Amino acid sequence: MKLNEIFGSETPYITHNKKTWGSTRKGYQKNVVGRGVFSKVAEIPDNPHEIRKLNQGKVRLESDAYYQYIKYIVDNNLAEENTYFPRIYSIELRNGPDLFPNTPDNFNVQMERLIPYLEVTTEEMKALFHRIMPDSVAMWPCENTADIFQPIKHQIALHLLEYSPLAEFKDPQLTAALNIILAFKKENPYFNYDLHTGNFMFRRTSVGVQLVITDPLVGQMP
Repeated sequence: MKLNEIFGSETPYITHNKKTWGSTRKGYQKNVVGRGVFSKVAEIPDNPHEIRKLNQGKVRLESDAYYQYIKYIVDNNLAEENTYFPRIYSIELRNGPDLFPNTPDNFNVQMERLIPYLEVTTEEMKALFHRIMPDSVAMWPCENTADIFQPIKHQIALHLLEYSPLAEFKDPQLTAALNIILAFKKENPYFNYDLHTGNFMFRRTSVGVQLVITDPLVGQMP
């Protein structure tokens, strides 16, 4: 994918801030509420339903796994059709302070605010398990939210690795979401699965918590 394709009019949710990412990040720092290896998460004042995800360090946008994943979600309206994808509202590209000042090599993402598994109650996780998991997969005898989630994550990994035979999830939307991710991974063979617990988030709804697959891939294409 060429850079002019990334910036094209077919992606109106993407804006290009030509200030360097070091300067644009300063305004968000006081609102940071979490951080990981590749990004920080900042609250948005007066908007409790959305957050900004601030990518850290340089990336090659045209081949970055997370950037391409969220762009694929928005370009194909996946979050509107399938609850297992995160809702992405905008992407702000930022320039790096280097010899190519008009070439973005960093980005911010404005997206829905989700909750990590540590904020999901045991009762909520058990209800999710029974709602989506095959009857043939037993819940571990535990009262720990993370341990209840482990068989769910394991079953997701088996599906993405195309393990056979495989019991089907009760929720066909989850199967559909995983098939989309599997196809996307095959189109981008240099990406690898990154299915640790922190790359799954949750959305509270009137029918219980929903699983959201926020960041299942890692890597850069050469």
